Amino acid sequence: MKKPARSLPDTNVLIRYLTRDNEPLYVRAKEFFDTVKEGATQAVILESVIAECIYVLTKIYKVPGKEAADSLIALLRYKGIENPDGENLSAP
Repeated sequence: MKKPARSLPDTNVLIRYLTRDNEPLYVRAKEFFDTVKEGATQAVILESVIAECIYVLTKIYKVPGKEAADSLIALLRYKGIENPDGENLSAP
């Protein structure tokens, strides 16, 4: 069985996907995250990228903190996300 491709998305890709503020870039990000969601692509999202996303979403886009966190947590639960702290993201 072939091992899925592995990617390291940066903050820009996550922001485009979560905010949909630039339609052409959103479409590319969505195509990528659709494959991550189903597990066809493996993605590692660095802690620094998560922190930067929270900053950008709350300070630049004025998204409430809980909403920004919930959006990122939902994304981190995608089947293809490799995250050593994954069990900490499970719903209570």
